[in-house]
Amino acid sequence: MIPTRNSEAARLVENIFKCKWTVSVLDLICQNICRPGQMKKNIPGITTKVLNDLLKKLCEWRIVERTVYPTLPPKVEYKLTSFGKKFMKVLKSVEELQKEIEFNQTQVSTVEAETEICSFHNGCS
Repeated sequence: MIPTRNSEAARLVENIFKCKWTVSVLDLICQNICRPGQMKKNIPGITTKVLNDLLKKLCEWRIVERTVYPTLPPKVEYKLTSFGKKFMKVLKSVEELQKEIEFNQTQVSTVEAETEICSFHNGCS
């Protein structure tokens, strides 16, 4: 299941992010909120079924691993695999790119606003 070619890697990323809850779940796991009940309490609107399906898929993709403790009731926890930690670095890089895009858009808006002011003043001379 781990991709070996660029197209497979792109498809994996696409599949992972089809679910709108993926980033929220991975973020909670990184914050050491590892139990499904805790996750559900921290993500308003997510259903138990959707959360369980997502966690199952993240396990299949080897991004997280599931540990079941032999207690009553059973205790289940999820943590990032080594591949999952690498994947989170990619996600962090995407976040940094988004910040750069937002910064550049702010700079363009400022330059456009200054250009409009100059044009306005030049037209009134």
